[in-house]
Amino acid sequence: MPTNVHPEFIAAQAQYDNATTDDEKLKALEAMRSNWPTHKGAEKLRAEIAGKIKKLKERIKVQKSTKKNTGPTYTIKKDGSAQVVIIGKTNSGKSTLLSKLTNATPEIANYSFTTSEPEIGMIRYEEENIQLVELPAIIPGTSEGRARGKEKLGIVRNADLLIITLKITKKEDFQKEVDFIFNELKKGKILPRGTEKRVVLKKTNKKVSFEGLEKVSGEEDDKIATVNYIKRHYNNLHIKIAEPITIQELIEILNTKYIPTLLFVRGDDIQEFTIKDYNHLKIVLINDFYLLEQEQIEKIKKLIIDETGKIIVYTRKPSEDTKQLLIIDRDSVIGNICHKLHKDIAKNFKYAKVWGEKVKFQGQIASKEYILNSNDIIEIYTKK
Repeated sequence: MPTNVHPEFIAAQAQYDNATTDDEKLKALEAMRSNWPTHKGAEKLRAEIAGKIKKLKERIKVQKSTKKNTGPTYTIKKDGSAQVVIIGKTNSGKSTLLSKLTNATPEIANYSFTTSEPEIGMIRYEEENIQLVELPAIIPGTSEGRARGKEKLGIVRNADLLIITLKITKKEDFQKEVDFIFNELKKGKILPRGTEKRVVLKKTNKKVSFEGLEKVSGEEDDKIATVNYIKRHYNNLHIKIAEPITIQELIEILNTKYIPTLLFVRGDDIQEFTIKDYNHLKIVLINDFYLLEQEQIEKIKKLIIDETGKIIVYTRKPSEDTKQLLIIDRDSVIGNICHKLHKDIAKNFKYAKVWGEKVKFQGQIASKEYILNSNDIIEIYTKK
């Protein structure tokens, strides 16, 4: 890539790399053209972009004029309190795990590539549902679009949690199997949460904020342009720069999706594993997914909720003991609960009472802006 490129150009290039349709690619290329470098050394780059735009426009025009059927696409609408996606190589136990945790009945067989389309089930946890999606097998070239690979990774990018299933017969094969999956994900700009060491990203209820900007190298004008670009395109995010980094590296990190990840390892007499570069990940060791007992299944359900970054709270009607469990985003406020329950509750909200470990006193009066903690109990009072 030529030097002195605008941050908007770098971001558009990342969007182009992640695009899964011709329309998305064209939109990204046009954004690259609007911000491409104008110096003489970038002549070849400008010509390449212009050529790609021309070819794409012609292809889109032909497709529209002939109404060409491009075949079905993977479109999974999020449902429930969270969406969890299962990926893995063929015969790694994806379908068996889906069937044990949900009401789904996917085809399960000893031959390879049994799952050809996404399979969907719902994990039931008291009154709440969590959507569990099993994707067809990850194969070499998935990140490059082979076997509709970019569509698979597009679904992964939107997940609240990623479960990777591995079938290991020899302990020494473990690192190789892990590296294969993570290399395909990395090429698709997806990484497990916790690997973003140089830049720490934290969701907030406020606008974009920065910490450690002095560690970003580059021209001052480019740094200002980068900050302004990030403020325009991102929300509710605190960006802490922990180590020296370039402008381009910062934008690359922001365009990478970091997803909470669990490894489910299936094999005989497995005791423990260590993972190079991913030691922070939790590993669930199971000899045979098919033999999972109900107690184990309930523990796995709770682990899934915890790893999505969600929390469990309870609501109850005033003067009643019966509680309703809710799964909500961490750092949610009481106002979010009101909207989840019913729009009229949000509209007529008066105040709430909260019981929990972090309240000043039990039954504390709280407003809509009160930030909830795990296992809080909330009573909501509305206007008459």
